[in-house]
Amino acid sequence: MKENRLFYDALANGIRDIVIIVKVEEGTIFTYEFINKEARNRTTVGNHDIGKRIEDVVPADMVQFMLEKYREAAVSKEQIEYEDSYKRRLGKTYYTRTILTPLMDENNVCTHIVAVVEDITLRRQAEISSEASSQVIRESKDTYESLYEHNPDGIYRYDLTGKRLTGNHMAEVITGYNIQELSDTLYDTFVISEDNEEIKSHFKQAVAGKATNCDVSFYRRDGDIIKITIKFSPIIVQDEIVGVYGVFKDITEEYKLILKNIESENRFRIIAENSSDLILLIDEKGMISYVSPSCERILGYSFREYIGNHFKTHLHEAYQKVIQDTFWKSVENGEPWDIKFQQKHRTRGWIWIELNGRPTYDEQNQFSHMVAVARDITYRKQYEDKLEYLANHDILTGLPNRRYFQLQLKKSLGGKSQHDRYPAILMMDIDHFKSINDEKGHDIGDVVLREFARRLQQVIKPDYVAARLGGDEFVILIPEARSQDESIQLAKNIISAVHKPWLIEGEDTIISTSIGIVNATIATTDIRLLMKHVDLALYEAKDAGRNTFKVKRT
Repeated sequence: MKENRLFYDALANGIRDIVIIVKVEEGTIFTYEFINKEARNRTTVGNHDIGKRIEDVVPADMVQFMLEKYREAAVSKEQIEYEDSYKRRLGKTYYTRTILTPLMDENNVCTHIVAVVEDITLRRQAEISSEASSQVIRESKDTYESLYEHNPDGIYRYDLTGKRLTGNHMAEVITGYNIQELSDTLYDTFVISEDNEEIKSHFKQAVAGKATNCDVSFYRRDGDIIKITIKFSPIIVQDEIVGVYGVFKDITEEYKLILKNIESENRFRIIAENSSDLILLIDEKGMISYVSPSCERILGYSFREYIGNHFKTHLHEAYQKVIQDTFWKSVENGEPWDIKFQQKHRTRGWIWIELNGRPTYDEQNQFSHMVAVARDITYRKQYEDKLEYLANHDILTGLPNRRYFQLQLKKSLGGKSQHDRYPAILMMDIDHFKSINDEKGHDIGDVVLREFARRLQQVIKPDYVAARLGGDEFVILIPEARSQDESIQLAKNIISAVHKPWLIEGEDTIISTSIGIVNATIATTDIRLLMKHVDLALYEAKDAGRNTFKVKRT
């Protein structure tokens, strides 16, 4: 009972999602047993409903659907996931993603179902308001799922305690275990004892926010021991580390043929000269002693261009020092290393290269040479940059989005100003924008939004950040406002720029904007408080007749 009480308290106080636990009786009767704080705050369900059946609490138009889902989870004894909507106490509709997890007793009978409900309202509103944005989201989702399921490397997802949560098909191929067999096992399960400390050290670094990789030996399901290289990367959601990805591949053959037999020149050359990757040997002076023939395909130069030259040849100047420092650090500590940098291609200019280095030593433990394996990742880097851009920018206007704005605001509040200056925020929307959408259509509405964004960019300084929060709501961040007068003058400039005639469907149209202003001080560095104040200032401007601004004191 004490453990149950601690469990309930943790759910009530530590989880931001809605969590509800339902007791299952006779397989078809479901009664509320636990409702966490988030559920009580965000839905109409409360502690007074504990002990009641679902059909006695849930509105009649929803109850049949919910009961079907709960029965499905209870009967199948498997996790069920679905999306739904509900109304808050003030009547506003919110959208959710629900995961139902059945809990079994020792006789494998479902006794409880845990419902974890995630608020996906912002995502659903974005999908409803802009088909273009939803298409990008679907394509991105499909891309990520494709990268995950069809990745040539094995992938596991872990929680922060190290438990495996999910895995892709290639993970099963490499290890021989399906994800059900590994459910709730730790990241170091099946790793040979000699490598336990190594993998633990790297996993802890990932939990702390640092991507890292290591090579370990692993027991396959059939009893064979394989060598894998695994890269742990933190999973960061809304600035919080929520888990860890482990991306790994079987390097048993490479380990045997390249590392174990590296001193065998003939074997090494057979591998290197038939490899699609670029392979180099670098001696104790940093000079290149061997380059594989793939050099010409990857870099456009003959391998003769590099042999006898320093490994910094054709490296971009910006990366030369960090690569040199990493190289010698690896020689000193004997650890493998990897790095991404730009290198000159003979005809394509600067391309992106990913390099993995591994130092080798002779029988007297003296450094012999560095084995470097490099590959062209230019197209992958361009794709990653595109995804990064999409994650931080509004598709319609090209302005930074809410996520980017919040990151910059957090950075401004966390940084130490040299002149005791603090950020200022201006929030604005387009007056009567709903009427424009209703009367002229969403296509014209989109034109207005793009032109509004363009006019904002014309009046702001280079170090200001203009972003679209959603709908017709925009925001400008002055990272270090000299005074309140600076933000007021900017508001006047915006109102003037927006008030200039607009040519819409061949007719001159007057459009205006209302603006709320808040200036942070040394005592007001809470982001939520600042956003609340600037939102209130915006509504005061609208209440004052629109086409004006109001300043909210903090």
